[in-house]
Amino acid sequence: MKTKAPGRARKKKDRQGCAVVCRAHDDWLTEDERALLLEEFPTGLPAQVRLILDKDEREWNVSRLASLVNLMPLTVRLLLRGWRLPVGSGPRRAIRRWVVDLVCPGCIAFRQRERDEQQAAAGRRARRAQLRARHRALEAARWRQE
Repeated sequence: MKTKAPGRARKKKDRQGCAVVCRAHDDWLTEDERALLLEEFPTGLPAQVRLILDKDEREWNVSRLASLVNLMPLTVRLLLRGWRLPVGSGPRRAIRRWVVDLVCPGCIAFRQRERDEQQAAAGRRARRAQLRARHRALEAARWRQE
């Protein structure tokens, strides 16, 4: 590889051997969490696509995933079967970012915290709706008595 080439070849690596980086949480991840991230991250595009379809909480199918990463559904199916197809840098980057988001311990904790907050908000909304319905029933009963 040319060492004087512009671009990626000259960029300095932050850590040796760590090619998987979550940009949002890399600053405060411990070494154990970084090792876990490296261990969990699948190598190869077919394994990454399979991880997205298996591990993501949303219901995914091949055509939805293909439309989101700007690929043909046939290409995604062939990738799942293990074919080594040349995929452009844009879809490859999107899939990689998605997999890092699914595997990073910081992202997992952030999603769990968001999910807990949403459940708490839904509980508060349900309680307010119950109180509102009770208040309306009491008001209607009071109007009937008058």
